[in-house]
Amino acid sequence: MQDEVPHVALDAVETSASGPSMGWTSWIGTAIGVAALITSVVSIWLALKNAGSMNQLVQANSWPHLQILTSNSSDDNGREIRFTIENTGAGPAKLHSVIAYLDNEPMPNASMFVKQACDCDPSPTLRRSIGSFTPSNKVLDSGYSIIFLRVSYDPDTAEAWSRIDQSRFTRLRFRGCYCSVFDECWETDFVSLSKTSVELCEPSDDNWRG
Repeated sequence: MQDEVPHVALDAVETSASGPSMGWTSWIGTAIGVAALITSVVSIWLALKNAGSMNQLVQANSWPHLQILTSNSSDDNGREIRFTIENTGAGPAKLHSVIAYLDNEPMPNASMFVKQACDCDPSPTLRRSIGSFTPSNKVLDSGYSIIFLRVSYDPDTAEAWSRIDQSRFTRLRFRGCYCSVFDECWETDFVSLSKTSVELCEPSDDNWRG
């Protein structure tokens, strides 16, 4: 009996010594696992946030804005009335439609517009002075412009030309629709900075056809 007592005591000591050592190792392993999980979650969150920020940056750099400018300037080719669409925003614009209204009536082409604006039957000379272009279904890059209507001055048609010129200020307005390269689409009056977001640009029979 006396020989077995030290043996039992030694086993107890060995068990007691190994228990805390295994528990400490297990706690370290758990802590490392939790730390790795937190690092992974944070990395994923940062990646998603960065992707969202990059997407916003790309879209901010693709915000086209179309305006219609009119003038009756003079150059080496003489004096003429001009109607110009210009992209003053950032990124290309896919121009789907341009509708011109004179006294709230759609003007689908230059001939009808000139006839209504001058309140006359255009003479052959006046007809020859008209230059027109269809801007719809075109891509207009940032900083670029399109002259879609011009009416040259001629002394023989000075009165009619003057009436057309005056119509620019009180009788004429525009409406249209265009999209960015990301298919964000807007309806606009081509004058104000505000524009209405739409799902897509609907085709119109009243579109300006040159």
